[in-house]
Amino acid sequence: MNDSNVLEKRRVGRPRKKIDKTLTDSEIEVLKLLAEGKTVKQAAGLLQITTKNVDTHTARLMKKINVRNRVGLVKYALRENLIPLED
Repeated sequence: MNDSNVLEKRRVGRPRKKIDKTLTDSEIEVLKLLAEGKTVKQAAGLLQITTKNVDTHTARLMKKINVRNRVGLVKYALRENLIPLED
């Protein structure tokens, strides 16, 4: 069995967690800013909310779309066309 067959078997065998794609407008705004590389403090300032609120939105986003870090958030934002892919 070659490597690609092994990887394919792994993918098929693992159940995927359901992703809750019902994101609030606030979560989408936070997601866009973080995916663009803004810090939590910068996002809070731009949205005129506290850094704690940004952290809360981020935690909820990660849970809803089943990612563990900001890289996962960026990948999701790109995949869903929430931010442009720049050259």
